Amino acid sequence: MKKINLLFLLTITLSPLSFAQSTVTKPEITYEKNWRTGEHKIILSQEFKTRIKTKAMQFDFSGLESKGSHLPAQPELDSDEISLERGVFGVKAGMKIVDAFDVLGVPMSEMALNSTDVLYSFGRNLWLITKNDNVQVITNQNAWISSTLKSFIAFDDRALGKWKINGAIGPGASKEQVLESLDGEFISNTTFRVKSESDINIEIDFVKDSFSKGSNLIVTEFRYGNLNEKVIIDSEYITNNTKDGYDVIDDILKKNAAESTSTLISDLPFFPIFTAYGADKKKIYAYDSHLILVAEDEILKKLYIAEALFNEIEAKADWKLGGLYANQPSEEIAALFEDDVLGVSDYWEVYSDAFKYDFYFKKIDTSFILDELEIEVY
Repeated sequence: MKKINLLFLLTITLSPLSFAQSTVTKPEITYEKNWRTGEHKIILSQEFKTRIKTKAMQFDFSGLESKGSHLPAQPELDSDEISLERGVFGVKAGMKIVDAFDVLGVPMSEMALNSTDVLYSFGRNLWLITKNDNVQVITNQNAWISSTLKSFIAFDDRALGKWKINGAIGPGASKEQVLESLDGEFISNTTFRVKSESDINIEIDFVKDSFSKGSNLIVTEFRYGNLNEKVIIDSEYITNNTKDGYDVIDDILKKNAAESTSTLISDLPFFPIFTAYGADKKKIYAYDSHLILVAEDEILKKLYIAEALFNEIEAKADWKLGGLYANQPSEEIAALFEDDVLGVSDYWEVYSDAFKYDFYFKKIDTSFILDELEIEVY
């Protein structure tokens, strides 16, 4: 079985410049924290660097061993078990995040939810939340990011969806099977909580079996950890990150295009609040409730402006990018690009200079207004 070795070095000091140091070799995971400033770094292969508290994130996985897919080679899982005694696949609530990485491998995405909580995903179907660098919740249920943003995250090809609670209950189990196999109670019509003598719990959610003729409910989701404290996204992390507007990005893109120069992620004046592996060597960066940038080898390849990227955050679309803006009437866009527009009523393509534009419209009464925008950079 292949494992990612782990070295955890942590020192406490009053000096603002003093961090725990590592001399480990690739592809090891280390952790550094400045206890005075609250800044910390999780380092994978000494290439993956994150400062959650300051939202200054930089992904560089170029040195990690991979399986030919440009993604890091992940350790095999020792177990498919979920239980109060062993946690999820051997990762328990309260465990240091670096120890969890030693079991689960490299996260595919990362997001600071607030000043204490950080969200990691392993593929698209396993989500882990830490509080002050300790494991708080593990679930296969994504409650924080939109399906649009989730779709950019690379898949994890391990069997993370084949879990068994107490070795007996997995996805697709019926209510009757749960009651026969697990000690606990239904806390709602569709949620079962396993009996626990501590603050650590396991909850199971049911949905209607779409393949049955009746109203049979089957297991689909689990949550493990300290479930009594709801994890909430701090809206200030989302809404204030690009307060200077997108026109800065538009100016940089057009200036570089005029000079036949590539635009690098590091050219932009904003720090991402969500970062992820994408498919085919791509890295994904989200900056606020609407803006996603896709880069390859740090070169910006695509800009995507969506209606909303994060759940439970009021995302009023008021962005402006050069001559384009949220809810812009289609007639104005047609006038901007004249005869270059191709498409149908709710979707247009435009090829212009060094960019390809994809416009997605929604219909309001009898008019079409701009809902989402994608720009591919050549």
